[in-house]
Amino acid sequence: MRTWVMMGGCLLYSAAGSGAAVIFDLGGVLFIYRKQDVHAAMRGTRKTSPFKPIDAGIALVRRCRAQIDAHGVRKHRLYILSNFAHDSFTILQRFHQPILDLFDGIVLSCRVGYAKPDRRIYEHLLRLYQLKPAECIFIDDELPKARAATAVGMHGIVCRNHSRVANELRRLQIF
Repeated sequence: MRTWVMMGGCLLYSAAGSGAAVIFDLGGVLFIYRKQDVHAAMRGTRKTSPFKPIDAGIALVRRCRAQIDAHGVRKHRLYILSNFAHDSFTILQRFHQPILDLFDGIVLSCRVGYAKPDRRIYEHLLRLYQLKPAECIFIDDELPKARAATAVGMHGIVCRNHSRVANELRRLQIF
């Protein structure tokens, strides 16, 4: 299991290759859930995960992660940028840590004090991981949040259909 380190209100791991950074939202892109199920899990009345992985979303993460250069180094760094609440994320970790281990870093609004689509959370992620906006692709299921990423110089993709996201990632030469 990967060891995460808390730094500046964010969970950190390691940087990968020098290619693009692909940044994923959690809800609606990688997981679906109902708030009442999350609340039941918080109260301890639910013993199974309230979060259901979206297979097509997880497949995109794995495909991005699998891209390697001629030297065997991963081409892309992968991040999560989410408005998940602290308790919700704790439950997600308990049930789905292996999925979270696929990422190089995680920024949560509950830990940094501002939420998407506030431009400061995108700028925070860029500063924290020393990313260049033009080399970042942000995937979210809500148009205002993808637009906010675009406003700070990232490429924003609205995820309403994972096949279309895959096509866009191919177009951007991620895979």
